[in-house]
Amino acid sequence: MAERITWERSEGIGRSGWTGSVPRPNGPARRLFSIEWSASRRGQWVLRTQLPFVIANNRDLNEDAEELKRIAEGILFTFVRSLGASFDD
Repeated sequence: MAERITWERSEGIGRSGWTGSVPRPNGPARRLFSIEWSASRRGQWVLRTQLPFVIANNRDLNEDAEELKRIAEGILFTFVRSLGASFDD
């Protein structure tokens, strides 16, 4: 599967992780995903998304941020397919 999400390191007060953006044909990329370190969640990374109808579950917690990036790609692919669309490869 091709990588559709561009990940940028995000840091700030109380934040550490990545922001995932998806390009749009007519405009700037849209930030749809974030992976953040959560000490309150057993010291794991947490995947969050702004896609509608996507419900977070326990698999969105992981000790490996790279694994969460792969999960985000799968979520994006599934969401686009649910709309009856597909990616050009």
